[in-house]
Formats: sequence, structure tokens, C-alpha cells
Amino acid sequence: MHSPTGTTWTDPPVPQHRVCGEASAPYTARNLVTAALGAEHPLHADACVVASELVTNAVRHSRSGIGGRIGLTIARLGAEGCRIDVLDDGPLHTAPTSPAPRRPTLHEASGRGLLIVAALASEWGTVTRPTGQRLVWARLGAVADGASDASPGD
Repeated sequence: MHSPTGTTWTDPPVPQHRVCGEASAPYTARNLVTAALGAEHPLHADACVVASELVTNAVRHSRSGIGGRIGLTIARLGAEGCRIDVLDDGPLHTAPTSPAPRRPTLHEASGRGLLIVAALASEWGTVTRPTGQRLVWARLGAVADGASDASPGD
């Protein structure tokens, strides 16, 4: 399920990690997922893929990829859930856009990242700060009773 996008958020959580917006960022993100969740976590592999895809998008499609930084937060939600937040420096172009899945042709080498995120996440969405920074978040797995499941900006 994809949640509504474009919500303004004024008091974002401080990212746990800052990652350089460069080609090695997805590798770093996967290592941080492993450190946060542990390789034995039931969603470890899916969380690594989701983090890698979201960080890749931040590098390729935001100002974070031109010498900026990416904020990354990985949080457990209950015993078998997790949330991944990726904060970028905002869109490359002056007209802000919200990340959205697209339908690439069979011959295109890229463009499937958010389709993969949508398939693996129980829900995901985007939030834009007044400064233009974007947060793309994804929840994976079930959220146990009593676990915090508020989306960023709630």
C-alpha cells in the first residue's frame, strides 16, 4: 500500500546516520541495516533491498548526489517489523516532485526501484520539509501491538 505523498512535516526525527551522496552509499546503507537489525532479523534481506533502492534514488535524483549527504534511519517496529527513513537534500530541479513508481519498458536498465520498494514494503510514502528536503520512508512487516507505527510527520 502506498501512502499519500506531499505532506509537509515540520519537526522531523534526526537521522541516525549521515551517508555521503556518492556511488558507495547503497553499500553503506546495507551495512547499516545489518548493524541495526542483525542478519538474523526476518526482514533483513528485504530491508537491505529497500534501503539500497531508496538511497540509490537519493543519490541519483536529489541534490544529495552532487556532494550532499543522505540521512538514514533504521528502526525496529515490534519483533518482526522495521521502518527505513531516507532523508535527501531535495530535488535536483527547481520544480519539486514527489518520488513515484514508474513503468519502465523491458529495455530500460533502470526505473524499477520504487516498484521494488512497493512490493516489499507494507506501506511507504514521502514527506517534504519546508526547506525542500524529502523524506522517503518504508515500513516492512507487521507492527506489533504497542509498537510505534506513526509515520513521519504524524
